[in-house]
Amino acid sequence: MADIRKFKGYFKNGYKVLRKPIIISDIDEKSFEIIKKVYNIRLDKEDILSNSDKYLILIRNTTDQKEFLTNDQDIIKIVNEQYKYQFEKVGVKIRLNYLILGGIKCHYPPNHIQVDKFVKCLNHIISGKIYKGEYPGTFNVVLSINPFNHFMIQKSIKETADLFNYISTVKRMGFQLLYYTVTPVRRLVPAPEVSKTEWMIPTLDENEINKINRKEYLKEEVLIVCKKLNQAYIEAEPIDKLVMLWSAIEKIFSSSSENLLYVSEIDSIFRFAKNIGTLKNDGKRLNKFKSLIGDKEVFHKESRNDVISKKIQNLLKNEKYYEIKKKIRKASSLRGKYLHNLKNNEIIEIRELNIFLENVLQNYIETRIEGGLKG
Repeated sequence: MADIRKFKGYFKNGYKVLRKPIIISDIDEKSFEIIKKVYNIRLDKEDILSNSDKYLILIRNTTDQKEFLTNDQDIIKIVNEQYKYQFEKVGVKIRLNYLILGGIKCHYPPNHIQVDKFVKCLNHIISGKIYKGEYPGTFNVVLSINPFNHFMIQKSIKETADLFNYISTVKRMGFQLLYYTVTPVRRLVPAPEVSKTEWMIPTLDENEINKINRKEYLKEEVLIVCKKLNQAYIEAEPIDKLVMLWSAIEKIFSSSSENLLYVSEIDSIFRFAKNIGTLKNDGKRLNKFKSLIGDKEVFHKESRNDVISKKIQNLLKNEKYYEIKKKIRKASSLRGKYLHNLKNNEIIEIRELNIFLENVLQNYIETRIEGGLKG
């Protein structure tokens, strides 16, 4: 019991758990060297590796580090509880990276736009940290949200995007959201600086280079799909990506269906309509009625989504038709909902549909390249 009181005293006096207790039997010499380097362990390697039935516990305050080997389950339990407490998400930092572009009457290249003074005035509008970006024409907005809340994260991102959409009309310039990052803030663990996150784009491998060198086989309709994919990759918001991807899907997979009615059926309906007094005496409406019932875009045998789904199923041989149709129907619905209401909160589902649509378009491009080579 004294040992447990001692550990509670450590945590009360500012000591933090560096990592979850790890059983020595899970540590080999190589992993020990890594742990020793990362956590600056002072215990001898022989002492650690010879206690295979015990757990290694590391705690530290600002000036001191303590290391323990124990198999006392009560101590391990309170250390695990402390570790969990430290890493609880209590808030979040969001960084949005914007690029300023030219307007309609005049075009200002991004590398000619200085944002220093503009960024300062944003402090009167936005309750967050705003600072100039690393590259000309860019700036960053950092928002803090407490407590951690998924709804508030999306709400804050949308409100900021809406704000700059409006500012763009005031300044008659484009504000493109290049990307945003979301970094959780832990209770007792310093959050990494959100602005320092970077991804290294991999080099082109031999297969990709060969693929690019075959681009002369790409026809105009395929290059349009490439353009739409690139626009989708540029967009930061998932719903905007969906709009771009869906426009490409409609372009290449949508086509007119057969008319729901046969010619003889259309003629019969028209003959019956001519005997209706109000239509018989209104030739303009009567002719419009015949035109409509003969229009396969209005009265079609299959819906647009059915036609698209069948063509995609022919492309993706291993995908089941009903699954494709379900995804296509949902993508069409969400895209339409967004265009009519200009809002959408089904972010997770939209991201999953974007992955599916991207895969369809990539497969389409691949088949067209292969077809060009064979032809």
